[in-house]
Formats: sequence, C-alpha cells, structure tokens
Amino acid sequence: MKHIIAICLSLFCLSASAASLAQQADSAYNREAYADAIRLYQESIFHNGLYWLTFIIAVAILIAIAIIYRRQLKFNADVKGRKHARANRVVSKRLKSAREFMKAHENEKFYAELAKAMWGYISDKLSIAPSQLIRDNIASQLENYGASEQTAKDVLSVLDECEMARFTPQHSDQEVAQLYDQAVAAIKSLEDVKK
Repeated sequence: MKHIIAICLSLFCLSASAASLAQQADSAYNREAYADAIRLYQESIFHNGLYWLTFIIAVAILIAIAIIYRRQLKFNADVKGRKHARANRVVSKRLKSAREFMKAHENEKFYAELAKAMWGYISDKLSIAPSQLIRDNIASQLENYGASEQTAKDVLSVLDECEMARFTPQHSDQEVAQLYDQAVAAIKSLEDVKK
C-alpha cells in the first residue's frame, strides 16, 4: 500500500510538474505568438511604402478621371461652343484647300471651295440652319451677333463675289488672290467679335 501511495504521489507530482511545464510552455508560446503578431503587423502591407504609393496613385487617378469626366460633360452640354470650334476647324481646312486650288490656277474649284467655306462658316458660327442661309437673314444675324457694319459688308461681298465668279469667265490670279485675302480678313474680323 505504501508503494501504491508513493506511486500515486509520484504520479500526482509528475502530473503537476507536467501541467506546470505545459503552462510555462503555453505562456512562452503565447509570448512568441504575440511577438510574431506584432512583427507581422509591422511588416504588413500597411507599413509598406509601396502600398501607400500605390494607394496615393490610385486615388490621384480616380480624382483625375472624375475631373476629366465632369469637363467632358460640360463640353458636351455646350453645343454652341462645339459648333463654333467646328466652324473654325472646317473653315481652316476649306481655306487651305481653296489656297491650293488658287496656287494650281483652278479657279472654278477655288471659287466653289471658298463659297463652301464661307457658307459653312457662317452657318456654324451664327447657328443658322442651312435652309435659312439667305443674304438678308445672314445680314440680320451678323448684326445680332455683334459684328460691325463693315464686317457684315465684307462677308456679304465675299459671298456675292464667289457666286458671281463661279459663273463668269476667266479671272486674273491677282483677283483670285485678292478675294482669298478678303475672305480670310472677313473671317478674322468675325472671330474678333466679342460675344
């Protein structure tokens, strides 16, 4: 019996010491796990400079997209402004084409192209429908636009000369060049009108 008690006591002591060892190991593991967690947090993505750089770039791109989108919405809403910009772009292209016809001494094509340039420019610039492009309507619209009387006369003169020259025989190179310069001056004076 003494042996049994001694064995039980030794087993009890062993289990107590084993529990104590296990508890010490467990607390050491917890300290290690806690240290690992702190180390992982410090090394985590939030403490990485590359993460913040990527984050800042992404936010900047989103802000730029929002600004560009709003600007595009305003641009699309400004129909009149787009027509004016289109008028300038198209008239530049047509005047360049007319100048090339002038240099090639193709007077019929020159007058046709110059007339198209002027009619298209006036239609877009003054927001007149092509069906409403008549001399009297153009004169009143130029006045409403704020163009001077001289500018209106110049524009109408260029239109009249283009129409008459298309159906009359030969014209000298000097007359053609003079009409081209007059058309360019009329367009420039319309561009200078402050609306």
